[in-house]
Amino acid sequence: MEQIILFAFLILFPFGQIIKIGPLNPIDIVIALGAITAIIKRYKYPVAFKHIKDFLFIAVFGYLLSVFIFRNSQVIVGLLYLLRLAAYLYFYVFVSHFKKKELLLNSLLSLSLVSALFGWFQYFIYPDLTSLKYLGWDDHLFRLVGTFLDPGFTSLIIVFGAVISYVKKKYLLLAFFAATLAFTYSRAGYLAFAASLFLASLIFKKFKAFLISLACFLVIIFLLPRPAGQGVNLARTYSISSRIVNYKETIEIF
Repeated sequence: MEQIILFAFLILFPFGQIIKIGPLNPIDIVIALGAITAIIKRYKYPVAFKHIKDFLFIAVFGYLLSVFIFRNSQVIVGLLYLLRLAAYLYFYVFVSHFKKKELLLNSLLSLSLVSALFGWFQYFIYPDLTSLKYLGWDDHLFRLVGTFLDPGFTSLIIVFGAVISYVKKKYLLLAFFAATLAFTYSRAGYLAFAASLFLASLIFKKFKAFLISLACFLVIIFLLPRPAGQGVNLARTYSISSRIVNYKETIEIF
């Protein structure tokens, strides 16, 4: 049963939002099954989960406070998000239970590769996603957003594949992931890529490979096309301004 759940997750994940049915994504069901399995069978917690569990307790405490602040409908929505967060955290426990770590690593690499390929398909076939604004999505134009319809999230999935390729010395794959990442125009993804490779170079003593990889990535960024649209402007400030506004609104609520 455990293998079936993991296999279903690996198959469904690269399809992102395009398999979503209303408010429900089939992968959420798979995540829930994995989390429930981990809880019922009392899987041993990985070392890192101690800190994750502390965070979950804080999240629960924050939710209990919200009961006295927000309307019932908002409280219910908050509960659903909390349950989803808990399910994903316990799915981590579920995955860490598997002994074949090399198989998991290769599976994650394959997952990242398929997500990147879907991203290129979207970039060349559907580069203009501005019409999705009316469905509640950001209006991305000439950015590689993939099946997740979000360049930031897609970039992080690609970073996973890039780091694994870097550690495994699969430099052609690393180059592919780096080019894919560049076309997301996600500065958070760029930072995650540089930081992850730097950390890997410290652990595995691969400083020369890090410098070469970073230099090549910077060249790719420099050569990126600059079509019309604010989203491909790496010096844009509107996203930062929006976050600042959100932070201010959060402070005002409390």
